[in-house]
Amino acid sequence: MRTIFVVLALGTWLASELAGAADSVRSEPDGRAIYAQACATCHGPNGRGDGPEADSFNPPPRDLRSGLLATADEAQVVARVRDGTPLALAGEPRSLKQRLRHLEDVTKHIQRLPDVDWVRVDEGGAIFAERCAICHGSFGEPLPSSSLPPGVQKPPRDLRDPEYQRATGDAALVAAMQHGRSAMPAIPAIRDEKDAQAVVVFIRLLSPGFETYSYYCAACHGDDGRGNGVLATGKNRPPVVFDRAWRASKDQEQLRIDVAHMLAAQRATMPHFGGTLTDEQLRAIVRYLKSAG
Repeated sequence: MRTIFVVLALGTWLASELAGAADSVRSEPDGRAIYAQACATCHGPNGRGDGPEADSFNPPPRDLRSGLLATADEAQVVARVRDGTPLALAGEPRSLKQRLRHLEDVTKHIQRLPDVDWVRVDEGGAIFAERCAICHGSFGEPLPSSSLPPGVQKPPRDLRDPEYQRATGDAALVAAMQHGRSAMPAIPAIRDEKDAQAVVVFIRLLSPGFETYSYYCAACHGDDGRGNGVLATGKNRPPVVFDRAWRASKDQEQLRIDVAHMLAAQRATMPHFGGTLTDEQLRAIVRYLKSAG
């Protein structure tokens, strides 16, 4: 389940593809998966307008959960997303600083990839997605209070925070999972020490760079950087593998240049998706957003 980290939705997309192949009949496109791949970078994983590229636009992306789509005509929304006027990129220093931070974050993350124990990450990531993401989000960034389960009275920790990662040892993370800590309850399903350690391995991978890489790069390059992402076919197949040999061949400045080109090639522009997404796929996105409330 290598793709479990890509907003949880690319995994859903792959599962629907496999199911379709088995049945030889495909139902309506998976709007949630298409949204995650095409829209979440700007509008955020939950449609709140808080994606990693939100600050790159002026005005910023709309909050799609504000009731905007509740009474909107589906055909008009599809036409707007397909053919509307592109949003202008913001040029103020804050936006530029945000893009430079993405560059640095992804560069640091890619440098880590060859040293990661991916078997343990997959094991821990599956448990995290099932037991922890309901509060901590798919990438370790806490969900907004309105999306937290009933009874949660204190915002969860931001597990991506480098200071928190440095200050919290593995034993403390295991203890928090198994016995609870402060307002966080114990997680019964992580009593097994091996499972708890696997979750720790996954948590150690969490960072802003991991999230941005997952949005922009993992679909083709794979979570492990070996070019085995769910979209790594044909022209989307990466020509490089992010292994130790590749890392050793790059000095820091050249690595930044490569990452900058990669992010520029994949950066979403809103709009538009004429020639990229079909009307059927766009309708699936609109229906997903409406059904999710």
